[in-house]
Amino acid sequence: MDAADGNSLAAIGFLTALRDSTHGWFGGYLVLSHLGRPLEFHCTTPIEPTRVQQILYGPTLQPYLLGDVIGHTLVRRAELPVQAILTDLPEMLSLSLLRPEVVACVDEKLIPAAGIALAKATTPDQRPVGERAGAVPGQTDDPQPHLEIGTVQLYGTSTCSWEPARLR
Repeated sequence: MDAADGNSLAAIGFLTALRDSTHGWFGGYLVLSHLGRPLEFHCTTPIEPTRVQQILYGPTLQPYLLGDVIGHTLVRRAELPVQAILTDLPEMLSLSLLRPEVVACVDEKLIPAAGIALAKATTPDQRPVGERAGAVPGQTDDPQPHLEIGTVQLYGTSTCSWEPARLR
């Protein structure tokens, strides 16, 4: 299949990052066809914020690092266009301010665990990546837009411009 054939497919991008305590943040971006077949994959080398970035960005460092630096870099590298970019990290939703594609977070809390415990990366203050500082467990902010498909919930920020019905 050449690139021209891939452009006509309804592709979806999946974006995530993991924190390694020794090396820093690693990001990955996988583009899948409408059949779930991998079309493209990109990953980053380890990224560790500098002390200056920590001071300058303060509490906004993680959304900046994950969405603006890692996420935007990975999506820009991709050759195939996608209809939507899905992530499992709310901090990556800041990417929606930089990209025209739909950017939505998949809420894994509604995905049946099937007895499998997923290990979560933690932030410097030891809260799991994806959990907001000061968040009350079990309480959601109900950001908009919001879409439920089966047992999965997708949501964006209040600045996202995608329509749930269209994304469905």
